[in-house]
Parts: sequence; structure tokens; C-alpha cells
Amino acid sequence: MSLDNNDGIKLYSGLDLIAYSDAGVTQKASLDGATGNLILSGDVTANSFTGSLSGNASTATQATNVTVSANDTTNETTYLTFVDGATGSQGLETDSGLTYNPSTNILTAGTVRGVGTVQVHGYNLSNAGDVGHGSNYWSWNMTPTIPWNKVILGHTGAHRASNDTHYYWYYSFNKGNGFVDQITVGVGRAHMQTTHNQGGAYTGVAMESNGAFMSGNANQQCTFKMYLSTGGNSAPASDNGYDHHAWAMFIHS
Repeated sequence: MSLDNNDGIKLYSGLDLIAYSDAGVTQKASLDGATGNLILSGDVTANSFTGSLSGNASTATQATNVTVSANDTTNETTYLTFVDGATGSQGLETDSGLTYNPSTNILTAGTVRGVGTVQVHGYNLSNAGDVGHGSNYWSWNMTPTIPWNKVILGHTGAHRASNDTHYYWYYSFNKGNGFVDQITVGVGRAHMQTTHNQGGAYTGVAMESNGAFMSGNANQQCTFKMYLSTGGNSAPASDNGYDHHAWAMFIHS
């Protein structure tokens, strides 16, 4: 070994350089003269490292690649990850409302929006008792969360009649600025040729009073209403109950 002010400490013949704590008991650093391996018990701080590194880091701020594995059949709820920016260093995030099940192959999200986005609102109604007529109606409120340029309305219903009953069903839609009548459908004796249960259905695109397709804004409450009337043809008998299902399909294209 030699010590020189210009060359520093030199070790020969495979000698080791070992540093101890002040007490001279605990080894803090070891340089193996034969292999060149350096062992430190403390932290290593440097502006950069040159060469390959091996082993695992407990934490890492940024990685360019990760190891992935296939999961095609496990019946579990998984959470999709996303980032705040298109490029650069980003933190991974999840949303409890955005999930995927590998077993059922079902992706669940609050709203899927894009070209040709469709959002459907459905409602069921089943009650006992007389339906009534004239001013009696049912209405369903809905608030689409997408801007829409068409809405398809649908309804099917039946009255559990105890006697001959004749109704007209009137449909109307309000996109937030007032009701616009859509169509009138006759049901009961005039439509079904039956003296007891009557049923009917309607499907159509909501229209403005000038004949144009309705369109509306996101987050604006709409109302689909169905009126009942005898139309002056026959007095309604007492009904035992009624069942109705209505839906509205808002389309953004």
C-alpha cells in the first residue's frame, strides 16, 4: 500500500480497504481489493450513475416499462388506470366508477360519450286500483347527461280491466321549455277487440311542433307524459290495476 498526495491511497496484492465507525467496532465501508466490490452500510448520493443496475427498488418515481400478465377469467372487479396528461411523467389514477370484470367481460362506467353516444332512461310502474280517465296521466322525469340531437320515446302498457273499457293514450314530451304533443293511440275495445285486459305500445322520435327533430342540452330535465282519455266513445269501467313501462333513448351523433 502507498499513500501519495497526488495519487491518493493505493492498494496492492488484493488488499482490502475497510472503514470503521469512530469507535472502531462497526464496519461502515469495505472495498475488496481483489474483486473491486464496494460495500456500504449507509446511503449513496450522486448526481448520476453510469452502468447497469440490478436488484429491486422499494420505490421508484418513474419507470418506462412494467411487467404485465394476462387475466381473462377471474371473477373480480378491477379498476382501470389513467393519467392527467398525454405525455411526460404522470401519476397513475383510478376511479371507483370505472371498472372491468375479466370473467364477465363487462366494462362499467357512468357515461360513455363520443360520436354516436346513446343514453337510455327506463321506468316501470305497476299499481292496483282504477286507472280513471280524462285528466289522469303518468309522467316520467329524466335528466340526460349528454347533449342530444334526437330522442326516441317508447312506452308499453296494459290495464287489468274488469269490464269493457275503451281508452285513448296521448303522448307528450317536454325537453325543458314546455310540452309538445306527439301522438294519440287508441287501445281497448277499439284496438284489441277484447272485453277485458287492454294493452298498447308506442315508439317514435320526439318531434317539435314544426315537424323538426327535437334536440336538447346535457343536464336539462325532460319529461315524458302519457295522458288517458275515453275520447267520448265509451265510459271506462272500473279497472283492477295497470302496468306501464316507459323509456327514452337520447342520441348524440
